[in-house]
Amino acid sequence: MLQKRKMGKTDLKLSIIGIGGWQLFEINNEKESLSIIEHAIDKGINFCETASYYGHSELIIAKSLRKSLSKSFIVSTKCGKRKDGKFDISPKNINYSINNSLKIFRKEYLDIFLITIPKFDSITFNIAVEELTKLKKDGKVCFIGASIRDVKDGENIILHNSIDVLEVKYNLFDVRFDTFIKKCFEKKIGIIIKSSLNQGLLTGKYDNNTRFDINDVRNIYLDKTELIFRNNWIENYIKYFNIKRQQLRENAIQFVLSNPFISTVALGCKSVAQLKENIAIANNTPISNDLRKRIVNFSQQNSQGFKWANK
Repeated sequence: MLQKRKMGKTDLKLSIIGIGGWQLFEINNEKESLSIIEHAIDKGINFCETASYYGHSELIIAKSLRKSLSKSFIVSTKCGKRKDGKFDISPKNINYSINNSLKIFRKEYLDIFLITIPKFDSITFNIAVEELTKLKKDGKVCFIGASIRDVKDGENIILHNSIDVLEVKYNLFDVRFDTFIKKCFEKKIGIIIKSSLNQGLLTGKYDNNTRFDINDVRNIYLDKTELIFRNNWIENYIKYFNIKRQQLRENAIQFVLSNPFISTVALGCKSVAQLKENIAIANNTPISNDLRKRIVNFSQQNSQGFKWANK
């Protein structure tokens, strides 16, 4: 059975890996999506990360949970991005999103609710947190937090004692949050990790000639120059740590899991077969703390030049 970790100051214990909700929508195969969640629950996974703007991801998760009759599965959802692509964490949009999610999941409360922060603004954020705190007090949400992109934003956000959890991007390419994650742990703030495989790039499956579908989100930030840069980074990493390219995916997942200060890692998967691989990796012997530190040092020294915006 998968290891579980306590999420900050909450009473929640999350499986060390969870399901990333974006891929459940992206694969456009409801039967496979439902099978993924069903298998996840059967193997001890009790967490899924999604968002109101992840297409029909919430609907798929809700349908699966009703089918499984699971009472202990924990869902983290979030709002902040509208259909027109603009970000909005106004009280009006927060309430709309929460009420809509409550209808979808047919529940009286949401387990975890986050607001997406593309760039921190103290006035806007304070208003949003005040509204979230009220909704938490009213029993519509159990735990609240934010999904963030920038460490400086995180430093401002954790000054609010009402924050229970933060969601951050953390992977071999990007270890900017490494020290911050430990600080959150010490402040008893839970940490959800997303993009641990950098939307598939750290699987080692893509080369410099890869072209993504026009509707693929990776087209937003991965032009040919950036793709070449990241593939060169991967080649240097493989050579430095003396691993095979087919071992990269396992190495990337184990690196994130080796951080003792995170609560869980939301791993996207597009098939039950991929999910089984993720579970096997999570159950393997973890990498040593010494190796983890060496990887962090390597990343810090070799990741200058990445286009971090919208990564």
